[in-house]
Amino acid sequence: MVEESKFSSIQTTEYDMTDDELLECCYSANLMTPDNKSISTHINNILQIPDYLSMKNKKIFEDIFHQKIDDSKSSMNMEELRLMTILMHQLNVLNLDKSLWNHYFKSGTSTLLTTNETNFKVWPLKIKTMIQYAQCPTRINNDSNQILVNDNMCLKYVNEYLQELNIKQQQLQEQLLLKQKQMYGYTNTTIENILHTFIQEQNQNLRLQYEYDMKLVEFDYREQLLVHKFQQENPTQQQLELIKHLFHLKYDYETARQDVLWAEQYINNNKLPEILRRVESSLPSSIHLIIDTDLHHQLCERHRKITRNYRVEMMKIIIDTMKVKSEESQKLFDDKLANMWHDQHLLPIEQRFNQTMIDIIHDHLLFITKKIEFLYPDNNVTK
Repeated sequence: MVEESKFSSIQTTEYDMTDDELLECCYSANLMTPDNKSISTHINNILQIPDYLSMKNKKIFEDIFHQKIDDSKSSMNMEELRLMTILMHQLNVLNLDKSLWNHYFKSGTSTLLTTNETNFKVWPLKIKTMIQYAQCPTRINNDSNQILVNDNMCLKYVNEYLQELNIKQQQLQEQLLLKQKQMYGYTNTTIENILHTFIQEQNQNLRLQYEYDMKLVEFDYREQLLVHKFQQENPTQQQLELIKHLFHLKYDYETARQDVLWAEQYINNNKLPEILRRVESSLPSSIHLIIDTDLHHQLCERHRKITRNYRVEMMKIIIDTMKVKSEESQKLFDDKLANMWHDQHLLPIEQRFNQTMIDIIHDHLLFITKKIEFLYPDNNVTK
């Protein structure tokens, strides 16, 4: 039998390792420990063995694999195959994480937008928080204004993180290639394609979450760029307070509007909020104790009818309440906007918003609408 590496020596015939022991086997002997412990901890956390490849679900993994492969490969060591799939999963996660951190890098080096005409840099709060935590983990402060982190510190940290990702990626790739060579019955055109498809299917939600996070980086960058451009026009403190309040009202209105769409979407898809789903399943225990089957059936039907009507009425109340809030918040915003423009015409020309300011305010209001729609993706699935 071919001599196996430390990673591939795990067999199920004599002893099954726990997932913690498996991770220790994977990393302690083969992967370098980064100098920056917070980076090492973060990367190791995202490389944890997923539930669908855990020891407790290995029988499910084996059954799925046997359904997809012909009988000629059924003699393959399934534990070795699971370990190979774990490596492939980890490489997939590293690719996703690298894309996100490249977005962080671009945001902090003014290269996120190809049309960016300014040298405007934004390091996401997550980066600043991770740096502060690495410096003093017992005194973390979530207020971005209190995080004393400069541009060079952020750039150094992100570069180190991306370096460690590349190192881990190369090491895992080498482990995977070695394992593929050593595994009896493995062929690139069959097993690898099956495992790759399986991983992509299982990691779909993870991929969507990473894509969401990347898009959120872009939204945050664009919004801060709008604020920066407005400040470049040297507004007065009164003008800054005015548009700050206006944007706050706009956020309230757009959020309330999306809440209404969310509730209506639930009804259209025959879904219920969690609190109403609990009502649906909570049959009184006293009904269960009734011996008379006819009476038991009658009471169950009455209970179902009452709870069904209750849920319908409650959803109506929820939606009506949301609509009232949406209408009220819209009126507050519309009135504030109308009053602002009215007051502008009463001011001396030198105290009014200039045309560039007006254009930025207009763009920012449109941007808020798009951002809130992005934060409510379920409302836009069927559009």
